[in-house]
Amino acid sequence: MLWNKSSASKFLSRKKLYFTLGFITGTSYSYYYYRKITNLKLQHEREQLSTTHFTPYKIKSRYAVDSSHYFLKLTPVFQQKNNVWDQTRGKIWSIQIKQPEIMIVRDYTPLPLVLHKNETNTTDADDDEQDFLLSDISYSSVSDDILLYIKKYNDGEVSRWLSNLPLNHKIEIRGPIIDYSLPQDKDLVLFTAGTGIVIAFQAMLALKQNGNSLTIFHSCQNLEQLGPLKDKLLQSYPKGKLTFFQSDMGNTIINQAKFIPKPALNSMGLICGPEGYIKTLAGFNIRKQIQYQSRGY
Repeated sequence: MLWNKSSASKFLSRKKLYFTLGFITGTSYSYYYYRKITNLKLQHEREQLSTTHFTPYKIKSRYAVDSSHYFLKLTPVFQQKNNVWDQTRGKIWSIQIKQPEIMIVRDYTPLPLVLHKNETNTTDADDDEQDFLLSDISYSSVSDDILLYIKKYNDGEVSRWLSNLPLNHKIEIRGPIIDYSLPQDKDLVLFTAGTGIVIAFQAMLALKQNGNSLTIFHSCQNLEQLGPLKDKLLQSYPKGKLTFFQSDMGNTIINQAKFIPKPALNSMGLICGPEGYIKTLAGFNIRKQIQYQSRGY
């Protein structure tokens, strides 16, 4: 075979072509694996509860307290790496639940409690009809479940939607959303109404860490609406630190305001409840000495 400049030129051209193809192939594979690893990383990140995206949870159990109130236990589809209660120590926090059919979100404040099925109940009733027990969470052995206490409003799109979903149905949530950081150097006077009582339980957990006291004034239609939450409160707080106002009995915070004791100088107050309750108390001079932050739940 004769070797000439033409042959050398063809050889170099072919070599350059092979090199170019190899470079393109290698780059393509590198980009493919980079995208694959990046997508897997993003997928794993989206499996974790976060304020930046919605994470799938499913309905684990539901317990009807009365015709308009119920507990809802949510469990993550994927195991969570972080303890959300540990992340939110000393803070009042909530989650947002998305209603995908009408594309709206609503805030719900989790209870720092664990819902247990009453093993002494031997009936075969559905979760909606069975008895449940409540116990305090433990930072050392807390589960990834989220427990909510919800009121079903006639015009509440999300609360009605949640009440009709079957067990194991997947929903999307995001959080934890920090609503308020409790001061470490003040006692707390808490005015709550309706499902705003969950704030009292979060405050209890937070104040256990710093030793500050908590006084609760809770307004509701009747105590039956609280279900087992009533007993948990009565077990935790002596008379004088916990006061109930029941509108069914004509006993409201407005007509009983004069009996509310004067707070200590190092106290502050929070108002937590429906919008109408907040407006009523914010515009009503219960105690000028109480400094409060208003927040609706």
